Amino acid sequence: MSRRISDDWLSMQQQMFCKYFVEELGNWTKAYSRAYPSSNQHSNKNSAHRLLKKSPIKKRIGDIMEENWFNPMSVDFELKKIIEQDQNLWAKLGWIKEFNKIKGRYKEKLPSISKKDLEKMSDEELDKLIWG
Repeated sequence: MSRRISDDWLSMQQQMFCKYFVEELGNWTKAYSRAYPSSNQHSNKNSAHRLLKKSPIKKRIGDIMEENWFNPMSVDFELKKIIEQDQNLWAKLGWIKEFNKIKGRYKEKLPSISKKDLEKMSDEELDKLIWG
């Protein structure tokens, strides 16, 4: 069986990687380890990164996200909740960032900002930081 990715076909392991990527909230290494249990643990991060560059993989992950209610409206709702609270800030922000990256909703590189500075930002400043 071929391991190549075409526009309309993913291998069973590639499909499982996409499913696990969503289940693991964007943790590449864990998702790859679960989909490819006999893989070399030291190269999983690089292998996962290569998979995530493939359009069919990104599309399938995006589809799974939306099937599980991770859509632009729910992500924006979670972002609003982050602004209004301080528990689980980094975990949620990381997942929102990953969703937006896969969906092509924001700039690739965001500046590095400390938690203290992030908490001081106004809604307008956060919008400008995330959306440009």
